[in-house]
Amino acid sequence: MNKEKLSKILEQYSNFLKRYGVYLLIILFIFSVSLNYFLGKDKEPELSLAPDLIPVADVTVEESGPEVVEAENEVQPQEEEMKTDPEEAVQQLEIVPVESTMEDNTQKNIAAETIEINLQANETAEENEETGAFSFIWPVKGKVIKKYGLSYSELYGDYRLYPGIDIEVDSNTGVSAAKAGKVVLVEETKGSYTVEIDHGQDYLTHYSNLNQVQVKEGQRVKDGEIIGQVNTYLHFRVKQKDHWTDPNNYLTGES
Repeated sequence: MNKEKLSKILEQYSNFLKRYGVYLLIILFIFSVSLNYFLGKDKEPELSLAPDLIPVADVTVEESGPEVVEAENEVQPQEEEMKTDPEEAVQQLEIVPVESTMEDNTQKNIAAETIEINLQANETAEENEETGAFSFIWPVKGKVIKKYGLSYSELYGDYRLYPGIDIEVDSNTGVSAAKAGKVVLVEETKGSYTVEIDHGQDYLTHYSNLNQVQVKEGQRVKDGEIIGQVNTYLHFRVKQKDHWTDPNNYLTGES
């Protein structure tokens, strides 16, 4: 009796499962999908990028040191003042005149050029003392009224390099070749003559403000040979390797 009842119950459940089992599976599937959707909605998606795809910003390493620290300490108070009261900060800014800045820059440039000229002159003088390669006699005897170096030009209103020396003389004084060589230039400009002599080994002498000349281009001259005459003063230069240098580094004896 029990077996028959049990078989009937199982048969009823099996028929029930056959009819409604598919529907139960569909309902369970929809429920599980909905549950996963609502649970995942509360979580923010986490993106993971490969290390090679992550952009890395360029970083400049700033050097540190006492000077940098002091500079930062000086800048910070100014920034605080600007934040507190911009109008007062603007009024407190120091206005540097343009003329003052230009004068400072000019003085710095003049100082740099003076140092460079002095260094070149010292190097040339040391080379002459060590080798004794070149020396010149004075082309005229007289007082040096203008020296080689930087001087203020009233014509241009600034400092310029004066490339030679001016030697004051009596009228119609003869001008001698400072050293034997070959005349490479005889030029006239407004009644004034200029003569240049090549002495070899990259040395050249320049004579200007002459009122007469007694040589011509291509002519060879000896030490002390008269090349012309000059009135009032002689402008004399020495060139070494295409640069005008201080004649006093080469002239021997007294003027």
